[in-house]
Amino acid sequence: MAKSRKQKKGAAAYGREALSEWGDALRYGARALSARLGSGNGNGSHGNGSHDDETDSEVPFPIQESIDVAVPLGGAFELASQFLDFPKYMQRVDEVEEADETHFVFAAKVGGRHREMEVEIVDERTDERIEWECDGQLEHSGVLTFHPLAPRLTRLELTIERQPEGAPERLSRRIHLPDRVIQSELHRFKAHAELLHEDFEDYAPEQVEEDEPEPVEEDVEEDEPVEEDEQVEEDELEPA
Repeated sequence: MAKSRKQKKGAAAYGREALSEWGDALRYGARALSARLGSGNGNGSHGNGSHDDETDSEVPFPIQESIDVAVPLGGAFELASQFLDFPKYMQRVDEVEEADETHFVFAAKVGGRHREMEVEIVDERTDERIEWECDGQLEHSGVLTFHPLAPRLTRLELTIERQPEGAPERLSRRIHLPDRVIQSELHRFKAHAELLHEDFEDYAPEQVEEDEPEPVEEDVEEDEPVEEDEQVEEDELEPA
């Protein structure tokens, strides 16, 4: 019995040691990653900033996401260009104010903080693309393009370019956190568009019906009936 209790105690101890070692490994890994991302900002051996440049070059950018929406091309463009409606269905957009036709101020929650973004629409082509530049707390540029896949199916492709600032933002880019956030907002747009009580008939392309060719009537030559008078004359001409 004493031997059995000793074995059980030894297994438990080994388990605790393994958990402790895993915990230490995770802590050391987090510290090493944080030190690597933050080096170059202080007085360390990479204080000249060369390591920062190398780290930034490893960050995947631009952010590119796409989604297919079951509405016509014109309807998808119309909904995407109604910026003032974004707070109704997007989780992270709190408010949108229109300064003029090409300038908007977005109040959004990004990274757990409320930010303001001054957005300028630099290029807008109906049913093709919306391109913008953003100044302020989250400086970036972006473009949203529209691609018809079927009469009532449109693909939206979103590209955002931003230079990460600081170690936390670089880390979030490495684990593709912004990509997942943007994709979730695109899914909310998709749900809003597809569940909207709108038939989009005004935006759907008209189906051109091809005229069926008319059947060609063949001219059939029929023998004309011989009148009685003509038949009698022919009989009289025959020799007896």
